[in-house]
Amino acid sequence: MVKTQSRSTDKRRSRLPRAQRTSDILRAAEEVLEQSGYENAAVAEVARRAGVVEGTVYHYFETKRDLYVAVAEGWYKRVLDGMAPATRRGGVRAALREVIHRELLIIRASPAVVRFILMEVRPHPDYRHSRLFAMSREFTSEITRILTDGMASGELAEHLPMREARDMIFGGIEHRTWAFLRDEGDFDAERAADAISHIVYNGLRNTSEGAAGEGHDALPERVARLERVVALLGEAKA
Repeated sequence: MVKTQSRSTDKRRSRLPRAQRTSDILRAAEEVLEQSGYENAAVAEVARRAGVVEGTVYHYFETKRDLYVAVAEGWYKRVLDGMAPATRRGGVRAALREVIHRELLIIRASPAVVRFILMEVRPHPDYRHSRLFAMSREFTSEITRILTDGMASGELAEHLPMREARDMIFGGIEHRTWAFLRDEGDFDAERAADAISHIVYNGLRNTSEGAAGEGHDALPERVARLERVVALLGEAKA
């Protein structure tokens, strides 16, 4: 009787739609990644949790790395789908702080996935042509929009090197959280967001006289500034 039930269960599993089978494997793989890390994430354990044999995992994903790239893509998609635009009510400084804080919380919530992306995916020669690279660009584009708005309004210095400013922000976040990602320390997300946004904002803000000019006379200058910012933004697309 037990053997009959087992065969019946196996038949039901074999009839699962491909999308469902893939989803089960990816969910199991993400659990194993968070618990064991990429180096120790055994495909056999992924198969066990997904209710399939190990060969089935390799039927859907050619290598262990391919499996975890797919996990990272699914994770990134959830992050992007759940992102709301940063509020502009507090100006550029508040918006920068909000995005930086959000990034810190994302790292805290999924350290194993973030570590896999940083250590296994980004160094790969094909990274800049990958789906994960495109998703990363989408994620960091909000910082670009905030900086562009700040330059156009006069709150930030006009001729910012956009790419370097963006990389400085995210590089600072990565550096601050690196010990945590390596299981060698921790960080305070609130304090880190305050410190990084303070340093970045004060380094980028417009300190010239009349930086935030108001009134009707400032409109032509704002239009001209916006045109110059758009030109700079085009240079940062690469």
